[in-house]
Order: sequence, then structure tokens, then C-alpha cells
Amino acid sequence: EIWQRSRASMQGKADIHTRLMRKYPDIPNWWFFFLMAATVAVSLVLCTTMKDQVQLPWWGLLFACAMAFVFTLPISIITATTNQ
Repeated sequence: EIWQRSRASMQGKADIHTRLMRKYPDIPNWWFFFLMAATVAVSLVLCTTMKDQVQLPWWGLLFACAMAFVFTLPISIITATTNQ
């Protein structure tokens, strides 16, 4: 069965789950960008208004977001190529 499914995926045959998911529309990209912007904005507001509880400066939050943005692609490539 594993070999048959592997060959079917190479030939472009869709399994039952793929056919069922085609009924639903794709989520537009602007929705993900909006959620990211809203999350960063709320985090910045909390970092500036709740300084005693959060103890993270606003620039630290922006630095953490920038580091995540920069390192996501290389780590994803390494993970995909090494299968780890």
C-alpha cells in the first residue's frame, strides 16, 4: 500500500483527502499579514505600557521578530535537506 501511494503521488493522482480539501477556498495572504501585524502591534503596546510586568523593551521585541524572520528560511532549508 505504501508503494502504491508513493507511485500515485508521483503521477499526480489525488487521494481522497486532497479531493475533499479542494471544496474549500484558499485563505488569502492578506489575512496572515493582518494577523502578524496585529500581533506585533499588540505586543508593542504591551511592552510599552506594562514595563514592570513584561520587562522587555520595545526594541527587544522588534529584534526578536527580525531574528525569527532572518533565521526561518535557512533553518527550514537545513531541516528539509537533512530530514531531521
